[in-house]
Amino acid sequence: MQIFFNNETHNHLLFIDSEWDGETLIQFSGILFEKRKNNLYELISSFNLYVKESNISHSFTDFTGITTNFLNKFGLKYEDLKLFWKEFTTNYSDLFVIGHNIESDKYILWKNGIDLNRFETFCTYTHYKSLFPNEKKYSVKDIAEREGWFLISPHDSYCDAWALVPIFSCIKESEHENANH
Repeated sequence: MQIFFNNETHNHLLFIDSEWDGETLIQFSGILFEKRKNNLYELISSFNLYVKESNISHSFTDFTGITTNFLNKFGLKYEDLKLFWKEFTTNYSDLFVIGHNIESDKYILWKNGIDLNRFETFCTYTHYKSLFPNEKKYSVKDIAEREGWFLISPHDSYCDAWALVPIFSCIKESEHENANH
């Protein structure tokens, strides 16, 4: 898959989202694009990871549909999750990390052993809100739907990370239009 991001200069764009219960990381997902030429990017990798050692509340299960049984069956141990991140970032040390309310993701990931602080980050929530201040709702689901992307499963971090792609594209296009007017 290839996509055009107007006026984007970074070589590697990583769209992330995480789901958590309290300060416990439950799910961490990312979609990685690599610059090919000019503003053309190609999908080169994605991940969707669950944490096995998570104690989750009934309200979290009601909100996301994720159960303890699911995590025990498909989740990784924290140490394996940290190892995955270390190996992943070794291959892509120049990541530009894009998230919706990225500071919350950075905090939760940091509390759970994944440090994003060495990477430049971009918050789609903040940028979208500054470009479109008259909108009433700024959730990933609301913005994505305004931009023509309909989430199959809101509050699933993999689906939400994918929804950030058209949101970021819209932001970059709007910034480009505003700079040319």
